[in-house]
Amino acid sequence: MENITTIKDVKENGWITLKEIEEPKENQVWVRNHYDKATKTYSITNWSTGRERFLKGDRIVFVNFTF
Repeated sequence: MENITTIKDVKENGWITLKEIEEPKENQVWVRNHYDKATKTYSITNWSTGRERFLKGDRIVFVNFTF
């Protein structure tokens, strides 16, 4: 499917969801940020809360949704 990818393949500032949702709510949308070389993870920030998480590059995420 075209809407499934890994976090390392999403461009910086790209919108993602962690679950396959056709029309996600604001708190289900995340923004991919920088790559942290020290921990070898990617930073993501929640669109509505500003909460930051770090994911490994092979984590499956979902793109191409209506927001």
